[in-house]
Amino acid sequence: MKVNDEIFDFVDKATQKFVILQGGTSSGKTYCLLQILFLKAITEPGIVITVTGMDIPNLKKGALRDAQIIYRSTEQFRNALQAYNQTDRTFIFKNGSIMEFTGFEDELDARGSRRDYLFINEANTVSYEIFWQLQIRTRKQVFLDFNPHCGFWVHDKLLGREDAVRFISDHRHNSFLTQEQHNEIESIADPEMYRVYARGFTGNIKGTVYKNWTPIQEFPTDCDYFIWGLDPAKGESKTAGYTAIIKIGVKLPRSLYLKEICYIQGGVDEFAIAEAFTQSGWVEGDPTYCDHEPYLIGAVRRAGITSVVAAIKGERSELQGILKVKSFQCYYLPSDTNLNSERSRYKFLQVGDVITNSIEETKTFHLMAALRMAVYTHFFGK
Repeated sequence: MKVNDEIFDFVDKATQKFVILQGGTSSGKTYCLLQILFLKAITEPGIVITVTGMDIPNLKKGALRDAQIIYRSTEQFRNALQAYNQTDRTFIFKNGSIMEFTGFEDELDARGSRRDYLFINEANTVSYEIFWQLQIRTRKQVFLDFNPHCGFWVHDKLLGREDAVRFISDHRHNSFLTQEQHNEIESIADPEMYRVYARGFTGNIKGTVYKNWTPIQEFPTDCDYFIWGLDPAKGESKTAGYTAIIKIGVKLPRSLYLKEICYIQGGVDEFAIAEAFTQSGWVEGDPTYCDHEPYLIGAVRRAGITSVVAAIKGERSELQGILKVKSFQCYYLPSDTNLNSERSRYKFLQVGDVITNSIEETKTFHLMAALRMAVYTHFFGK
């Protein structure tokens, strides 16, 4: 089994009840904690392990997905498993141990069950009241991990106690990242975002994602080159949402100039999309990135925008895209009404007093999505 040695050794040797992994993005803290829990499940017969977090959808996209990867890739764990109940999201081991992935709506919901080990993933998205009810019903140890956007109840109520220990990690602890991925994180230009995501230190990130854009009166024509982002309307009817196109002028080494090209409610056919591109200065070979709509991408290519390709998406790509955009100085036109409206509302989701990694749920961030996907895909690994 491959492990991140420093984090793994810290967690494995910790004897305190509360084991806290505070860390930046891609440090491997969640993955490492899950490996430890699998080992406990197969070496301690009959124990109950509970893994929880913000809610079930976030667990499915994060910790549960990691657990399934760990199980499938580790023969030792596969041999020890009796069954996996997909409906209940529960690993059942031959020695009677179970590992359950579940959510709790409130403190009353958290009162019902007991366990030997508890793992609270992204602990800053869980209220102190839920945490307290869960930990008081945990017999052995409580593990917590989080990105430290700002201080919260872990800092106020756990740190400094004799029964709590903390390890601060960052991407440099994760030996399984590629050099390109390390470079990607090190390129974060925003000082506060760098402090949190590249170094794992407690920050003070609040509210709006893109705070420091600079207004300009005219879109420059002397950029080194231009890239384009397309976010088409989604859904079978293509009437929901908007079709958005953004033009991005790149001045090396680290400047982006942004221009809203298209923002139309509902679906737009490939010929109208191609016309919007060409009338706005698109030329053959300009890097052009589209959200994953295979039929539309093929149609737009046939309509003349031959360089359009699917944007890179996947686990954590939204956050990584934001961090990549924030590694540049961005310039915008105040006259781009829709771009500026989206930017003013584009905020990290706040749960209680805590800022999370996620963007507030809405269907009106199409230009922000087109920008994020285009910049992330074009500069990925560069």
